[in-house]
Amino acid sequence: MSELPQKVCNWLSEELGWIDPTFTGALSGGNSNLTWRFDAENNACVVRTPPTEAISPNSGRGIEREAKVLAAVEGRAKAPRLFAYCDDLAVIGRAFLGSRMYRRRVHNGYLAAGIC
Repeated sequence: MSELPQKVCNWLSEELGWIDPTFTGALSGGNSNLTWRFDAENNACVVRTPPTEAISPNSGRGIEREAKVLAAVEGRAKAPRLFAYCDDLAVIGRAFLGSRMYRRRVHNGYLAAGIC
């Protein structure tokens, strides 16, 4: 496991009390942010963070906004539950959020004939 996912595993244990979290792998389909999956006993989450080579020093603000929106819509809209937002740069060098992992189909900008 590379250094950054291991640091997130440590953070999940220390901050959220997860038991033996593991980095399952990178998820595909994102346009700009890195999206990783982590699993532990009875828990699974998606961690999203700006890429290492961020285009802008403000790229972490998108993750911050996403965390605020997920927190604001919890219980009001179908959206992943926010487990945590971390803006401590000492953890992995940039902000990240952890949200509930859903196993659902992702539609990328189009709907199959007959759905709409």
